[in-house]
Amino acid sequence: MATVANTYARALADVVMSKRLDPAATLAEAQQIASLARENKGLREVWETPAISSEQKRAVLDAIARRAGLSQTVRNFVAVLIDHRRTRFLSEIVRQFATIPQLIQFPWERDQVTKKGRPILTDFERKYREEGRPIFYAGVRKE
Repeated sequence: MATVANTYARALADVVMSKRLDPAATLAEAQQIASLARENKGLREVWETPAISSEQKRAVLDAIARRAGLSQTVRNFVAVLIDHRRTRFLSEIVRQFATIPQLIQFPWERDQVTKKGRPILTDFERKYREEGRPIFYAGVRKE
């Protein structure tokens, strides 16, 4: 299970980084849908039952996405899990996603500095600094 979860978590992280999305917002949405699936036995049964077509499962997902205001990225990610019959791993995938250090390492901004020599921070990094939370890059703490 760890390998499956890690593979899908990294795939989601790749999408977040390539589209330059806010990792914190994506994580919050992913946690929201994972929590809903974890707490709703009926939803889990629909998504995990092979007798129900993928189209019907995605229709349920689309209704949830509309009501919850999920981004297209998170909706599409869960649809991939549905199509590959991996929804039972959703909670673990989200937990793995939250631990990927690259989520706060944006290579196109990491080494850039302002004219005063201060590093240019992403909104995500700025938020973490304001909250007094440490920022890690590939396991190394950034001061």
